[in-house]
Amino acid sequence: MRRRRFDTVQPGAPGFAARDGKRGARELLGVQPERMPLRGVLASLGKLDVLKVSASWLANLRDELNQTCFLAVWGNKGPTVVYVEPSTGAVTLVTQIGSVLPLLSSSTGLVFDSFLAEGETALLRKQETPHLGAGQLREIERHIEQIRSTGVHQIQGMLMPGINAASSPLFAVGNKLVGVITVVGPGSVLTDEAQTLAARRLLETAVAISERMGGSRPAGYQKTS
Repeated sequence: MRRRRFDTVQPGAPGFAARDGKRGARELLGVQPERMPLRGVLASLGKLDVLKVSASWLANLRDELNQTCFLAVWGNKGPTVVYVEPSTGAVTLVTQIGSVLPLLSSSTGLVFDSFLAEGETALLRKQETPHLGAGQLREIERHIEQIRSTGVHQIQGMLMPGINAASSPLFAVGNKLVGVITVVGPGSVLTDEAQTLAARRLLETAVAISERMGGSRPAGYQKTS
């Protein structure tokens, strides 16, 4: 299995950074994530398995799309990045291992919210909902319906302006959600056409990983308490 070396930013800095390969410069972007120790996040055998199975698939997807790809699992504080395959383009988004992403304002988080039981996401929903307007909440519900129907989510500038992403769920035996894989890149590169291609290949990759783990996206999914 290939493991790629990637840049990190200083503790306490935002979870994404744009690195200019030509100038060697870096612009910090986005929200202030909480960094989580991976030992706690990957404590269960199932989450160790999803990391082991997904790594080579994410490396191949990164090579094909030349966009940053990462795996997140559900930690005790929410969607947590545990593996990253960074792009090698002139401008690279650097995603921090251990970053905790928002539930309702990130593509990754919305996929988790679409397939986890209400009891698992209730606390984060309660924390994040007061910061959103009625129109935003209706839009979130529309996104969730789309995710459950298609198995992939595309967004432009949701977590941070100028950054586009696509996310898709991973399932194991019993059709249990065990992770979410995401492709993320600058909007200047991950344009509408490129994002549509990335989303299609991401979904195909997610389906293949899920099949390797004995799972699939449940049909007619209904959220449970």
